[in-house]
Amino acid sequence: MGAPARQVTAGFPNQPQPTLVSPKPFSIEHRDLIDLATFQRHIAGAGPDRLPSLLSDFHLLFFLSSLHVLEPVRSDKGSRHDVV
Repeated sequence: MGAPARQVTAGFPNQPQPTLVSPKPFSIEHRDLIDLATFQRHIAGAGPDRLPSLLSDFHLLFFLSSLHVLEPVRSDKGSRHDVV
C-alpha cells in the first residue's frame, strides 16, 4: 500500500524548524526611522562566524530589500550587470 498517513496539525507543526533564527532580532519599531545606521548597529562587532546568523532575520531581510541595493544594475542599453 501507500505511505502511512501523517497527522496534520491545525496550522502549527509538531516540531517547528524555523529558517530565519537570528539571535538578535532586528528592530521593527518606528519603521519610518530605520536607516543604514540601524543596520550598522545591528551587525556591529559581528565576525564572519556570527554574521550569517544575524542576517537570518525576516525583518532585516525585508529592510534590505526595501533599499533596492541587492537588485541587478541596468546599463543604458538595458542589459543587466552584476553588482560588485
